Amino acid sequence: MLRPILLICSVFMFLTSLYAEETKFMEGVSHLDFAKLLLKEANLESLLSSSTAEEDYFKVLRELGIEPSQGWDKDGIIRLEDVVYMLGFSKEEVEGLNFNELSQQLVSLLKEISSINSEESYYLPEEE
Repeated sequence: MLRPILLICSVFMFLTSLYAEETKFMEGVSHLDFAKLLLKEANLESLLSSSTAEEDYFKVLRELGIEPSQGWDKDGIIRLEDVVYMLGFSKEEVEGLNFNELSQQLVSLLKEISSINSEESYYLPEEE
């Protein structure tokens, strides 16, 4: 009797960990919710001030060079085309990839950009 219970618990814990590891980005959410999730997933929330206003999420992403073709709009809805544009890809280059996969690539790009920016901010020119 104990074995089936342990097996069920193990499967449940395994499935829970799989779900928790990857955040699902969904097309059709607001620009603001998408921007918040991008910064959270890229571990860049530290770039926000302690008294963060809605516009601050967009400002940080703009400064990192990430912005939809029509700009950020708190009432706007994020679409696949927006993510493709922000990644700098053509429609042909992303054929077969879904919204979540492309959004995860955008998170990776943000992490890469932020690591380059942090390396540059610590660079001190050599004294002659």
